[in-house]
Amino acid sequence: MHRPAGALWRLRGALRPHRRALVLNAVLAAASMLAGILLPLLARRLLDDHALRGDTDGLPLIAVLTVLCAGGEAVLIALRRLAGSTTALAVEETMRHRLVGRVLTQPAAFHDRHTPAVLATRIVADLAVLRRFVSFGLPFLIINSLTVVVVVALLLWLSWPLGLLVGAATVPLAVLARRWEHSSREVTRQVQQDGETFADLLDESIQGVDTIQAFGRRDEFTARLEEAADRLRRSQRERARRWTALSTLVEGYPSAVLVMVIGAGGAAVWAGAVTVGTLIAFLTLWLFLLWPVQSLSGLMNQLQQAEAAAERVSELLHRPPVPATPPSFRPAKVGSRGAELLLDQVWFRYPQPGPDRRAGPAVLTGLDLRVAAGEQVTVVGAAGSGKSTLAALLTGLYEPSRGRILIDGTDLRHLPADRRAEVVAPVPEHPGLFAGTIGDNVRLGRPEADDAEVAEALRTAQASFVHDLRYGLDEPLTEAGLSLSGGQRRRLALARAFLCRPRLLVLDDPLVGLDPRTAQQVAAAVTERLGGTTVLWLTRHRPLAAFPGRVVRLQGGRIDGRLP
Repeated sequence: MHRPAGALWRLRGALRPHRRALVLNAVLAAASMLAGILLPLLARRLLDDHALRGDTDGLPLIAVLTVLCAGGEAVLIALRRLAGSTTALAVEETMRHRLVGRVLTQPAAFHDRHTPAVLATRIVADLAVLRRFVSFGLPFLIINSLTVVVVVALLLWLSWPLGLLVGAATVPLAVLARRWEHSSREVTRQVQQDGETFADLLDESIQGVDTIQAFGRRDEFTARLEEAADRLRRSQRERARRWTALSTLVEGYPSAVLVMVIGAGGAAVWAGAVTVGTLIAFLTLWLFLLWPVQSLSGLMNQLQQAEAAAERVSELLHRPPVPATPPSFRPAKVGSRGAELLLDQVWFRYPQPGPDRRAGPAVLTGLDLRVAAGEQVTVVGAAGSGKSTLAALLTGLYEPSRGRILIDGTDLRHLPADRRAEVVAPVPEHPGLFAGTIGDNVRLGRPEADDAEVAEALRTAQASFVHDLRYGLDEPLTEAGLSLSGGQRRRLALARAFLCRPRLLVLDDPLVGLDPRTAQQVAAAVTERLGGTTVLWLTRHRPLAAFPGRVVRLQGGRIDGRLP
């Protein structure tokens, strides 16, 4: 387990492309701080050397410098804020780009452990927390730290007895703030964890709202959401309680110190130990120091939120990279002959949720199957027999726990992800469609395919209904294609796979939801128009008579032989 501060440090790679902008921000921040600090020193010179002595020589120069410092500070602050917000947005964009790229390349086992709501929370909410920290929290932590060092040094230079008094009075505040930071760190983490849990439950309830309402379980799911929301509220309230205690201390303590400084400084002026100008400069600098001190509680709170967000973002960004494909493997061209498939003693166990990630019971137990190039084989298995698992293995979503999957003698793990659909194209049991047009969804595996090729794939999939729609291939789809019927969505998924003209076609219950006549037409069209392609049909039921090729049974995690 990495320390939280270490998690923030591990994200420094996202800052490298923005080094110049960050340096410019730091220069602007330091310049605005120095311009503000010069004002009390100029006021001291104005009082001690001119006002109290009645000396007007050099007075115009001091006045001009004072105006320039005040105006320069305002301009520098405006430039710093503009540059800081722009840089923070650029850093957020860089990190989001990397996060999305890393998430989309992770294997299916990763997505089994992380729900979409959890990933969305990290990519959107956690990055927003880090952006606010980069644009506000981090600059002010640096500026305030530098301000404290410079101002304390000036206070000691102006009057070391008063400077020591301020330093001694500030030590208890620093100790209490440090203790608060340690005690509330876990509370901040718990707030973000509870927020993630609530988002997950909310996403699940919204996705399944039809089922919830159909079975009259609204009250039950509402109670679950209310319980999760109540946990989130309690942890947020605890964090707010701790933050209120610290902010009250931080904002009230300096006022007490200021009273002490005024009393001790007045006595020093009466005794002639310091001048009036020096005391006013000292008090002005102390007031200048109040903002860094009083902002401590807010900055500490923001730092803790950023640390917790950085831990979760860093967990995704620093996952092991996807293994590179050996350069020796060269997939055949689109439309080439079918591939020979060999399953050699394939075992598979799904990883279980939890920190230890132990494997669950075996789903496939030494599965052996050889499919010749261009052959069509139907694998029949009851629900839970491992058909969908076999389909996921063949399309590279998972890797076998033991054994090998060979395509034309080459291990499937060596198949390049960006050209996988040219070799193995799937039609999963629950095909995914995306918001966009029908043409975009059908061309997902081959974006360069022309309209004639798309039309041929649609005919093979018995999906000519597309041409009867108002906009044809340009017909817009809602998210998940819910504007179409289940059978229409399945036929579009078939057309998408057919368009790839793969060497191996993996069909997981592809005809479910189709009427018998359409199902037979699809089966016949696959044989007629995809001749030479190796086809693996996976189905729960004994196939229709129109299905070609041999039929085998999947039972107990292995091929049990041919069906009678």
